[in-house]
Amino acid sequence: MDNYVCIITGPIGSGKSFVLNLIDNYDFQTLDLDKVSNNILESSEGINYVKKEFVEAMEGSKINRTKLANIVFLDNAKLRILESFLHPRVLNYYNDWASNLRGYGFVEVSAPKGKIQGAKTLVVKANKDIRIKRLLKRGMSLNDIENRISVQPDEEWWDSLGEVLENVDREKVKKELDETLKRWRWID
Repeated sequence: MDNYVCIITGPIGSGKSFVLNLIDNYDFQTLDLDKVSNNILESSEGINYVKKEFVEAMEGSKINRTKLANIVFLDNAKLRILESFLHPRVLNYYNDWASNLRGYGFVEVSAPKGKIQGAKTLVVKANKDIRIKRLLKRGMSLNDIENRISVQPDEEWWDSLGEVLENVDREKVKKELDETLKRWRWID
């Protein structure tokens, strides 16, 4: 059923969650892989993995997410170590979800490695200054934001993944999303 899946992706702070929330108005099934990833990290298996590989990110029996982010987003080798744990588990969760999908489903993917075979892709974008302002409002530090942006692909790569929704004006995004879903014949 992969041909009924649409991936929502884009650089950090572009508004992927906003678009996924808009999708909820259409009664499609949705999946946020960031939440799946967080749940895996917070599981006993995830906590044990972080204790083993990134002990400096632990505070007692809990993971300090800010410390973990600072570790992995400053060192690509450490990021790959964390991804080697998370990605196979996230992919298994996604595959189970997609195999049980009936109709159309949307998946928010923050860090895709490329196109996902058989899935449509909506790339949510906004210029870097807007994204930084949004992330600062969320409480992220400028240093953390810059570290995360620095490890993300360039604009050309994002554009290559699929259809682009420029998320600068909320009403315009709503209209463009509606038009896209009609063009795909996913809604009337």
